[in-house]
Amino acid sequence: MDALRYQQLQKAFNHDKDSVRIAKASVGKTIKSIQIDGEAIIFEFNDHPTIKIYDDGGEWEESRYMLTDDDLNDFIGAQLLAFEVRDATSQWDDEADVEHDIQFMCVRTTKGQFDVSSHV
Repeated sequence: MDALRYQQLQKAFNHDKDSVRIAKASVGKTIKSIQIDGEAIIFEFNDHPTIKIYDDGGEWEESRYMLTDDDLNDFIGAQLLAFEVRDATSQWDDEADVEHDIQFMCVRTTKGQFDVSSHV
C-alpha cells in the first residue's frame, strides 16, 4: 500500500490504530454485500471478515445517521480500493435549534466510487 493511501486511511479512521489496521486489510478484497444500517455502513467480503464503519465522534446524546444516494448493489463484486473522508460545512437547523454536521466518506472500488454522508 502506498504512503498516500495509508495517510488517507489514517485520516478516514481518525488515526485509530485498530480501525486503520482493519481497513487496510480490507483493501483489495472483493465486496460480497454493502448496506447502510442507520448509523453505520457494513461491508461483507468474500474472503475477509465483515467490517462496520460508523462515526463515533462527538457527544453521546447526539443523533447520528448515514445516507447515500448511490445504489450500493452496483458495487457488489468489486474490489475495495480506498476510503477518503471529506468535511462539509456545518449547517444550522432552525427547527431543532442545533448545528447539523455532515462528513462525507468516498469509497473507491474497481467499479467506481460511491459517497456516504454521516450526519449529526
